Amino acid sequence: EKTYTIFSMSAPPFLTAFLGEGQSYNTAKSTEYVAEKTGVRIEYHEVDMFSFAEQFNIMAASGDYTDMIANVSTNYTGGTIKALEDGIILDLTDYVEHDMPIYAQLIEDKGARKELTNDDGQFLAICSINNDVLINRGPLVRQDWLEQLGMELPTTYDDWYELGKAAVSTFGCDYAFYFDSKLNPGVSFSAGYDLPGFDITTSGSNYYIVDDKVQCTYTSENLRDYLSMLNKWYDAGLISRDFFNFSQTDTRDAFTGGSCIACWDNADVLKEKNEDPELSAQGFHIEDAPLTVKEPGQMLHFSPSDSTLVGTDSVCISTECDDVDLLISFLDYMFSEEGSRICNYGIEGESYTLDENGQPQWTEAMYADPDKTFMQASCTYLLNSIPSLDDVHANESMTYDDASIAAVTLWSQGFDGAYDIPSSLTFTTSESETYASLIADIDTYANEYMLRCITGESEIDSTWDSYIQKIKDMGIDQCIAIKQACYDRYLNR
Repeated sequence: EKTYTIFSMSAPPFLTAFLGEGQSYNTAKSTEYVAEKTGVRIEYHEVDMFSFAEQFNIMAASGDYTDMIANVSTNYTGGTIKALEDGIILDLTDYVEHDMPIYAQLIEDKGARKELTNDDGQFLAICSINNDVLINRGPLVRQDWLEQLGMELPTTYDDWYELGKAAVSTFGCDYAFYFDSKLNPGVSFSAGYDLPGFDITTSGSNYYIVDDKVQCTYTSENLRDYLSMLNKWYDAGLISRDFFNFSQTDTRDAFTGGSCIACWDNADVLKEKNEDPELSAQGFHIEDAPLTVKEPGQMLHFSPSDSTLVGTDSVCISTECDDVDLLISFLDYMFSEEGSRICNYGIEGESYTLDENGQPQWTEAMYADPDKTFMQASCTYLLNSIPSLDDVHANESMTYDDASIAAVTLWSQGFDGAYDIPSSLTFTTSESETYASLIADIDTYANEYMLRCITGESEIDSTWDSYIQKIKDMGIDQCIAIKQACYDRYLNR
């Protein structure tokens, strides 16, 4: 048996108790199962998400690396290119092209090479690949309240405004719509203003493409109009006075607790809450609403999906790994049908069985215990942090009903994704240094300005021009030019 170490994120607190006595992925059933099946044991060096980047850089400075390192691109200053230059990780191009036949074929079948290589055509990480683009989040409305108001499901921003005013007036709810500290309640919400689903808590979500030219939300006149609308909603009490302190994790409690008439959430909430006997006894019922537009029939240019062709798990192999060939063989196996099932469904005969058509079906053990959620029941069986072919629909049979499926169908209409910017743009080392030296202060200034506009602390029309000048003085045009250079190189990959 060969052991390989991996520097990766620990499980969130609500899952750790279900990962065995050690409350770690090292004691998960999947880790032991994979070791028995393949002769390769994964030893997790786990770090919580809040200190991951800091601890990663401490490890990098020490020169004592684990064999594999997860999510280098987002946690090492300069990303994978800088990590390669600094001698931390290996160039995996030859391995992918000559020693990973399953992974290489999958890349070809999915047309994913552009997304998985850098501008020099190098594979510096092995990444999960999604089997489909998952659209599972959109607007949800309390249908029981809607019926009492005698109103139709909202379609336009004006419809939402009228619904919100009626709900606050009639039901005395705290506010009409659940907005949180991200500012944008759903990735599709701002699309009607030709703005991407930017998240003010995450840098870099504010860029988009129009006619092959990189644009930035911060400098768009559409942002001015969007902020004016949100200020109107805020003044009318449709958004909580304290929304900037709200968390997305509290959405469902606020929604089911009667604080609001609408929120933006995943399709599984339809099954989870509409089947809740206590809520049903109160008459509570949720309905999905279409993606929001300015005018009926408007085509949205941003995809309402958080997912892309490339999945969330990625690993680099460090220069400290003493047997790269075996590890490469193992990682390739994880993209096979059998290997991917371990990551998506767990252990055959325990967490899933195969039906007469050879399709995985979850066992009763995954839902029999009323004190465990499906995620808690299944987490010990699913191999963590190792990339594979991700089945984005794996959990739907457990978490979706007909209404959830209908919601996904509804939210999959009315957009073309023409303005989406590729997620795999890469900086050069000098670009990374320049961009990093500018963007933090720009993000802070722009985000504070947006919040002041919404709450009325800053009057939009009288401050907009000075805001634009200030953000230009801070270097936003230079940041856009760097992103443009990244995009141009991407097109030439």
